[in-house]
Amino acid sequence: MPYVAVFYFSVFIYLFIIIVISNMMFTPLSQLNTNGVPLLKSVITSADARRIFLHTALLESLFGGLIAGKINEDNFTAGLKHSTVLSIASGLAFYFFFI
Repeated sequence: MPYVAVFYFSVFIYLFIIIVISNMMFTPLSQLNTNGVPLLKSVITSADARRIFLHTALLESLFGGLIAGKINEDNFTAGLKHSTVLSIASGLAFYFFFI
């Protein structure tokens, strides 16, 4: 069971880092771009970055859950419940912190 906790913890740490990076870096840079600072032109928009972060978080949830199921119950199909829980947690984090 401690090995499963490692996968859950890694997904939650990844979500925390995504939220901090998005709020501390992409949002201020997009505001500088609208103020007319030509040297700090944004390469990627804030919405595109959040979409990429959502996709990577869902991929990490999917594969982390599958591996957690394989380690804990010696079966990949048992990891689908872990993948489901982690994917729902990732979706809720994006819903509450980005919308």
